[in-house]
Amino acid sequence: MLFLDYFLILALGQGFILAFFLLTSKYYKSSANTWLALAMITLSTTSILDIIGQNTPTDSLLLEFFINDLELSLLIYIPLYFYFRIITINITPSLKNDFYLFLPFLIDTIINIFLVNTYSIEDIVTSNEILIFYEVEGIFSLVYNIFLCYKSYRLIHAHKDESTKKDWIFKIWQSTFVLILLWTVVVVSSLSASNEILTIVTILYLIVSGWIFWLIYNGVVNLNLLEDRKGISLKLKNKIRIQDDDTFEEVQSFPASKRITQSKDTEKTNPKQEILQKHFGKINTLMQ
Repeated sequence: MLFLDYFLILALGQGFILAFFLLTSKYYKSSANTWLALAMITLSTTSILDIIGQNTPTDSLLLEFFINDLELSLLIYIPLYFYFRIITINITPSLKNDFYLFLPFLIDTIINIFLVNTYSIEDIVTSNEILIFYEVEGIFSLVYNIFLCYKSYRLIHAHKDESTKKDWIFKIWQSTFVLILLWTVVVVSSLSASNEILTIVTILYLIVSGWIFWLIYNGVVNLNLLEDRKGISLKLKNKIRIQDDDTFEEVQSFPASKRITQSKDTEKTNPKQEILQKHFGKINTLMQ
């Protein structure tokens, strides 16, 4: 393998580290982030296996199956779809209700197991029928992910939240849509036997590795910060309200002129907003 291939494997491998961080962190651990972590694991695994498959010929049927035949790309957008569904309509995935989403991968895996057990590697490589099956498999995988991307868009579009949170969710969806467009370019180039296919694939994996890091901040940190901002605001406001109640009698005992002066000073300083801004400024700096 070339140095660039090792670099890509290392960069994409960071997805496992970031996924482990999401799955184990007490602050960021949630049902939505769990599926986001699984999406990163699936995407990183699929990309790394594809790079290895392009550069590492093997005579082992078992390795050939896991590296080149197992169509993990059919699983890439499923956890992303679950992620969007949880943060928009708060419906947690269940095996009973969502099993149908995994059927294409299961059926494809059964077919690939049959091919590997029935034919040798030489027969698979030289058989036009099997090669056509693999081309159809790649196209179907792309179409299936586009379908799930569309379903995710419908969820976000129907989401009633008009706050900044919806804007971040839509940005995350847009980024996945761009990746699918690049994937489409790769599939079309492979069908036309373009000489630039390896360059396009390399660019795609470079973008994917950068996207994984971008996703952490936009898909996790910012959304968590927005959720926490609501809760913390309520807690701080309740705390200030209690303090105001405790000092109400003391304020009432002041002369009217002093109360008017104090009211004007309060309007100028607006201590509630100062406390909130100072608090969230520290949080945002820490997260960045």
